[in-house]
Amino acid sequence: ALQQVEDEARDILKIMGHEQDISAIRKFAFFLAKMVKAMYNKIVVHRPGIEMLRKAIQICPVVILPTHRSYADFILVSYLSYHYNLPFPVIAAGMDFYHMTYIGQLLREAGAFYIKRSFMDDVLYWAIFQEYVKLLVCRESAPLEFFLEGTRSRTAKTLRPKLGLLGCICQYSCLDEVSDVLVVPVNISYDRTLEEELYAWELLGIPKPKESTS
Repeated sequence: ALQQVEDEARDILKIMGHEQDISAIRKFAFFLAKMVKAMYNKIVVHRPGIEMLRKAIQICPVVILPTHRSYADFILVSYLSYHYNLPFPVIAAGMDFYHMTYIGQLLREAGAFYIKRSFMDDVLYWAIFQEYVKLLVCRESAPLEFFLEGTRSRTAKTLRPKLGLLGCICQYSCLDEVSDVLVVPVNISYDRTLEEELYAWELLGIPKPKESTS
């Protein structure tokens, strides 16, 4: 029974675990720059906030909480981190991206770790998840990034937060396992999102297409 649990735990970590390979990050950043220039006329950034973040990363663990309106949110924080010479964040990503050909592995090598959307009833998965997040917050030098809303807002309004991951982080601070944690909310606003037409179809009741590389 113990061997079975250990095997299951290894399988969970094999899927969940992130990597941060510098060659993959450079490759990822190269494509990010091309994609951002192709998608947007310009990006307006609050520069004083960038400099405050740069100083904070050197002092204590940092958790970045962007708003979530578009799939582009996944790349914008990473793109700005690379552009302003900040550490690439470790990003919590859904299993939808894990199954995408090539992209799933590239994201992992650039710092993404994969988690199920719902796993509160899975005791082993929950325990491994808590310890993994604890490692990221208490030992990892890179910022941790995740979307507090859990999913993209289709209406451009902020959704009710999902508090599981944030609750874990607060717990570590309350138990003095980490001296301090800086939570950095990031507002990402768009004139128009890439998924504008897709959202309109979804609001009419047409199911969301499955994520794929194509």
